[in-house]
Amino acid sequence: MGEELDKLRSGLSSWGYFQAINHGIENSFLDEVREVAGQFFHLPMIEKKKYARESIDQLDGYGTDNIISQTLDWNDRLFLSVSPENDRRLKYWPENPQSFRRILFEYTERIQQIEKHLLKCMARSLNLEEDCFLKQCGQLTQMVAKFNYYPPCPRPDRALGLKPHADGSTLTILLQDEEVEGLQVMKDDQWFRVPILPHALLVSVGDQIEIMSNGIFKSPMHKALTNPEKSGKVWLCSVLQNVERRLNQWGN
Repeated sequence: MGEELDKLRSGLSSWGYFQAINHGIENSFLDEVREVAGQFFHLPMIEKKKYARESIDQLDGYGTDNIISQTLDWNDRLFLSVSPENDRRLKYWPENPQSFRRILFEYTERIQQIEKHLLKCMARSLNLEEDCFLKQCGQLTQMVAKFNYYPPCPRPDRALGLKPHADGSTLTILLQDEEVEGLQVMKDDQWFRVPILPHALLVSVGDQIEIMSNGIFKSPMHKALTNPEKSGKVWLCSVLQNVERRLNQWGN
């Protein structure tokens, strides 16, 4: 176990991410997640707009970028708050496909278990108390799910599926498209493509863990490329955010 913790620390301090296999979620279930999300994005626009964001400053709901003063990403998005339960705005949770809500409920529970286990292992890799990061996240930790769909782009040299950025969260767990590569991560001022590992979950450090670890773990800059021929069917990001920390900051 000590050797595995050393590998975890090495990967997160040099790259800021790793691909998790043997994570305990069945391949067939991950295929279901991709399938229902793909079905939603292929619905007629009139159906998808039933779940559209109601204002530009709102996150939950279907839409593209909600900031109009910048170059837009080449993608469609569905953003949903999934935890805590009081934050769920179910009117934005698609009822078509019929299994969408059921699958997202289950996916949320499974990912939460993995995130708690990861945070404990990350603390142990630094010789800290196992619950160190969990305690810093607090009781009001928020989890959001972002479904990203990247249509074929006629000019991939002029558009990005996702602009370069680092996540401001604690952790991000990403379920990549099973066929179309597009994610790139920056290291030493160079961009490196992230290979597809079937049914792996990509775990990425966010800014908050970089701060909590005193800069040992790195929050990586990353982006998504477009493809002129194929669509990136669905990438699902589960983002764990530290709500208590943000509330304290706003209170000050």
